[in-house]
Amino acid sequence: MIEVVWSFWSRNIRRNIYRIVATTHPYLSGIMAILIAYDYFEFGLRIKLFPAGGVFVSYDTVVFGFTATAIALAIAIPSPTFIKFLSSMKDKTTPFRDFLFILSWNGFVHISAFFISIPIIILGYDWELSADSSRFMKLYVFIFLWLQFYAAFQFMVTTLAVYELGDLYAKYVAKEKRDEEANTKKAPPSAEN
Repeated sequence: MIEVVWSFWSRNIRRNIYRIVATTHPYLSGIMAILIAYDYFEFGLRIKLFPAGGVFVSYDTVVFGFTATAIALAIAIPSPTFIKFLSSMKDKTTPFRDFLFILSWNGFVHISAFFISIPIIILGYDWELSADSSRFMKLYVFIFLWLQFYAAFQFMVTTLAVYELGDLYAKYVAKEKRDEEANTKKAPPSAEN
């Protein structure tokens, strides 16, 4: 597993770091997590972590399944000519490779979010976040919430990317069909004896 993660890191993460860092959702997630974990509005909330952990574990698992399915379908379904169309090199990458990275990154983020939820599920039945919680607890809840919010925003980006690719594929297939029909009309009738 370590070799696979290292290979993914060295081949993809370093090359696509700008896609990860230069978007708004990591920062928006951080702001939302800070406001909740450190109770900046001083609402005096007491948040039970176990119910949140259960919800997020289920969500992360379902989304990871969606991502794995989307990767398999992205590789298996499209026609070879469509893949060639998406595989034209630009800036040392291709649109299809970028799409596969978005799917893979979404899966990685949701698996990470799943694992950070495990302490809440195992130990957290009585855990609650309040104004008098320890600094460690507030930090853990911040990281937990940041990763969960980031994962949700990343899923939105992934969903839109899947839609865009599906829309492009539908247009591509429609164009192929029109071209095929136009070629059929232009073809001379075959001479039958």
